[in-house]
Amino acid sequence: MNCVEKELMSSILFKGLTAYFSKKTPSFVVKLWRMYLLFSWILQAYCIEEVYGGEVIFVPAYRKPDIWFGIDKKLIGKKNVLHERWIYDSILLHKRLPFNDYYIINKSSGFLKFIKTSNYTAYR
Repeated sequence: MNCVEKELMSSILFKGLTAYFSKKTPSFVVKLWRMYLLFSWILQAYCIEEVYGGEVIFVPAYRKPDIWFGIDKKLIGKKNVLHERWIYDSILLHKRLPFNDYYIINKSSGFLKFIKTSNYTAYR
């Protein structure tokens, strides 16, 4: 099973089980569910690191990143647009990630960008 298939399964499970668990659920089940989400996020990060050489991280939008790499949030919008475009084009080019909404974090520059790739499913 490749990275994309694992991420797709993880996404489907997340949506379905979250709806199921929204009713009253024993706390141990919720803890198990949170552990599963953490494990799938780590696995996804490893797969993405494999594809993109570890410099660029894609964080699913349902997991807002708490790490801003020391950059003031006001400055994030003023980052280099060409750099943003390169990252976005690389997603369309490789087509190895599912088209959902992602935060993109570049570790070297501390660049953070939210993109709504679900609007561009026609390009798949």
